[in-house]
Amino acid sequence: MEASDATSPTSQTYNGDDIFCECNMRSPLQTSRTDSNPGRRFFGCPKYQTDSACGFFNWYDPPTCKRGMKFGRMILKENRELKRTLKEMQQQSSIKGNEEMQKKIDELERRNQDLERVIHELLKAKSSGKNF
Repeated sequence: MEASDATSPTSQTYNGDDIFCECNMRSPLQTSRTDSNPGRRFFGCPKYQTDSACGFFNWYDPPTCKRGMKFGRMILKENRELKRTLKEMQQQSSIKGNEEMQKKIDELERRNQDLERVIHELLKAKSSGKNF
């Protein structure tokens, strides 16, 4: 996988031994937020995208099935759209101080939290070997 800035540390914890990259740094368990591997977890050099990165990369999860890929992409796309809309609305709201706009922002934030919970549950099911 070609990692990108679309990855972030996962909220789930890895209960095994620490994994170290070739830089001798602890490699945190991260979750891919890319369209090519949505929700798939991996270990990677924490200095990724810097000149001093060692290039260490190791998948933690097995490849995702076709249905899971389609569903994961759909959730990621909706999540990105909600974040983009939320950012635009926050900018407009701060300029105008509009109460109605703030209500819409609050609703989008709730929807985004719901999506994050779905992603978390899917990852949990995937790590326990359940199909989704």
